[in-house]
This record gives sequence, structure tokens and C-alpha cells, in this order.
Amino acid sequence: MTAGVLLAQWQWDRAQQKEALITTWQSSRYQPPANMPPANYSRIQLSGFWQNDQSLWWDNRIHNGQVGVSLITPLTDETGRTWLINRGFLMTQGSRLQIPFPETTNRRVTIDGLWQDLSKVEPFLGINREGNRIADIDSIHWSTMTLAADGVIHQVAGPSLLTPHWQPNQNAAQRHYGYFIQWLLLTLVAAFVAFKYRPIIGQWSIKKTVSTPSLSPNYTRRRHLSGQGINRSER
Repeated sequence: MTAGVLLAQWQWDRAQQKEALITTWQSSRYQPPANMPPANYSRIQLSGFWQNDQSLWWDNRIHNGQVGVSLITPLTDETGRTWLINRGFLMTQGSRLQIPFPETTNRRVTIDGLWQDLSKVEPFLGINREGNRIADIDSIHWSTMTLAADGVIHQVAGPSLLTPHWQPNQNAAQRHYGYFIQWLLLTLVAAFVAFKYRPIIGQWSIKKTVSTPSLSPNYTRRRHLSGQGINRSER
């Protein structure tokens, strides 16, 4: 039961953390990152230049029930730091044909986007790249560049934007609250069962602990003497 209480408390704390992240995201303004790395879900505004020759398609994306890809292009800001930018969704209808990259300006641009921290995301297992498509965002695909932080900015406004599609998971907090209720109910059921059947469990424990009484030394001595008498009479 103690374990159930601890697990319920852990899920409650996780839900509170997720709610705090969502609140921060909803109330923040788009501005240059003040901290490195930026806070997860923070709104970022960057000015700089696209590194178009380093673009890759992020494969197997779904938006409004449609299958497609997202365009990932590095952007070098005015301080010289390079960021990965998710420039939006392009529908492919499941086609595996080579997809050309859209024309992108070489001029200085200013974009707004949402930062997603990928430093704690589990690495992708399997083939991660096929031509100009990648299965997961991994800095190894841009190993010739020094990235500002381990994550991606999902563009929501600015030049060269396709269809924005990424949103923070606002259901994460509700999911943790659901787990909290489940663990709490399981703990209450376990406590009820333990209380209701306590007499039965106690009687069973007593029966298990009762052992055969040992023979007293006097009884053993009398049996020994009796045996000796029988032996003498048989002689």
C-alpha cells in the first residue's frame, strides 16, 4: 500500500510539472532565448540566415489525418549560433519518391517558433536516414555544424514557412492525473481487502505457526525404562 501511495504522489507531481510547462508556454512572448538551453516549450524569436544546403525531410509526420513530411532547415542567428528549425508540414500521401526542397530566400529572416528540448528523448533505433529523409531529429545528421542546443524550433510565423503543425502535448497533464487516480483507487482497494479479511488472515497465520508439542524429558525417560523392562522379560 505504501508503494501505491508513493506512485500516486509521483504521478500527481508529474501532472503539476506538465501544467506549469503549458502555463509558461501560453503566457510567454516570442523573444530571443535568454538562457541556454532555452526552457522547454518556450517561444523563441530568431533573426538570421537559412542554411539551405543542410535541409532534410523529417519523415512520417501526420497532420489533420494526412501523411507527410516536415522540413528541417538549420538557421544561423546573428550571434553565430545555429538552430534546427521545423519549417512545417508537406503532405505526400505516403509517396516514397524523392521530394525536392522548396525555394528559400538567402536574405536575413526573422521567425517565431516553439522550442522543443530533445536532450532527454530516447534515441531512435533502426535506420534513421533514407536519402534526404530522416526518421528522427538527431544532431548526427548535422555533424559538420555546431548546434546551439539539443532540440528544434517549430516555426509558427515568418518567411519560408510551410504548414505549421506542431503543438505541445496539452493532454500530458490530464494523463498523469488519470494515472494518479488509478494508483489511488488501487491503494484504497488493497487497504479495504486487507482490513476486511484481517481476521481470516490472522487465523490462517496462527494455524501455520502452531507446531506439534515436544515430548517432555520425563515422558521420554519413562518410555525408555518401559522398553528396558520388556527386553528383560523376553530373556
